[in-house]
Amino acid sequence: MDLFKLPKNKAEKFIRKHPILAFKEPEHIRFSYDFCKKIGYANQDMLKYTNLLTLHHLIKVQHYWALEETGCHNIHPKLLSRAVYYFKRKIVCLKYQNFLKPEVDVVEKFLSYLNPPIKRPEKLQVSLEAIDDMTWKELHEEVLRDWLKVRLNASDDEINKLYRIHKMFCNKSFRVIEENIQLAESIGLTHNKILKCGYLLNNYPEYPKTVLRDFPNLAGLNIKSAMKSNPKLMMVDPKKMLKIYGLLKEYNIPDEHIQRKHQIFTMNVDSIKSRLMEIKQKKELQLVLEFNNILHVVIHQKKITSRLSYLQKLKMRCASFKLFGHTDDAYFDNYIKEGKDINMKSDLINFLAVLFQQDKKDISKKISVHPLCQYVPFIDMQATYDFLIKTGFSKDNIYRVLPILLYPIDKIKNAVKTIKTDPDTDYYILNQYQILNLIIYELEKVHHFTGNGIWTMENVTDEQQFIESE
Repeated sequence: MDLFKLPKNKAEKFIRKHPILAFKEPEHIRFSYDFCKKIGYANQDMLKYTNLLTLHHLIKVQHYWALEETGCHNIHPKLLSRAVYYFKRKIVCLKYQNFLKPEVDVVEKFLSYLNPPIKRPEKLQVSLEAIDDMTWKELHEEVLRDWLKVRLNASDDEINKLYRIHKMFCNKSFRVIEENIQLAESIGLTHNKILKCGYLLNNYPEYPKTVLRDFPNLAGLNIKSAMKSNPKLMMVDPKKMLKIYGLLKEYNIPDEHIQRKHQIFTMNVDSIKSRLMEIKQKKELQLVLEFNNILHVVIHQKKITSRLSYLQKLKMRCASFKLFGHTDDAYFDNYIKEGKDINMKSDLINFLAVLFQQDKKDISKKISVHPLCQYVPFIDMQATYDFLIKTGFSKDNIYRVLPILLYPIDKIKNAVKTIKTDPDTDYYILNQYQILNLIIYELEKVHHFTGNGIWTMENVTDEQQFIESE
């Protein structure tokens, strides 16, 4: 409470009495304090009406403007601190408490702030006494409805739909709503689009103005164009946008990914961070990541994780990467109905191309020699690859004997033991290429070289048993 120069004991007592202050960011309290000082409020006013400190400073500014437009003179701290309460009260209540002069016609005050100007709404062509007997909210809505029809070239049905879906703008200052419309028009949004994105009317104009002024090309992204394609970006606090960008850079996410998935800026910062951490910890998500923009995985992580979990319950382990790139549920449902637990050939080639950084045609030729190359989950192939590398086999030799990745680690270990104890084979004079080929030979000879050496008892399905019997 340094702002108020209170002794420590009094400051602590004040916080105990108003604990919500302890959860407010100091910066927001500072902004609120500065605004209250600017409009002439004393420290004692803020300490008496604590809403002046706890309410978001931008909301407070807009309430102040709305009360100005009402015709309130010398807006009292009590009135501003409880603006929403008074918006629901009759105008006579404002006049009774001397917040409004008796002769003020609130409707005429509202109309004086409108551009383009409109005629007085038919329902409000009544006596001043009748006007005073209506609530601020009723008067504001009647005027705003008629004005929006003119300003946005809208029909009654369109305005009714706007009010039904987006109610939060109803208490807004006319000047704020007009500024929001102008900002939306400036980035190329049509009136029809503005009506569909009615949340824009409830925006804080300073947000898009600051972003467009201070960092119009964040991450190499044309922010103005991005706002046009995704108007929700206009609602993002500039400080939050910079915080998210800094977080993405901490995780070395390239600007190219951000440019393609700029909706990431509309997410919660903590959610992004926790999802990035989870991706780093889950092998399944890491594999999905290899073939999708990391931000696609972050944005749709709940859906992707849910699909992975469902596939695991069905014991379907060879899911196409396209399942996770598509947000359409119908695509996933059709895949499940088809019921084939095999990898798409294109996914297999892409997976190995990323792993070995080799030509896809050559990879296809090498892996296709194995008749069951599409039946092994990529996570198992990755595990076998990691095991062989850790054991000392080079990447080049593994690539030369590419089908080795289709075999489980335990079976490879047992095959090596068998080769080492074979009196007719001197294991230690063999090179890596020869050893890897011998492992496959050892695993396939009991299956008459049909390729069925890849199976373990745990991953044999009815379909795979049928393959075995063939």
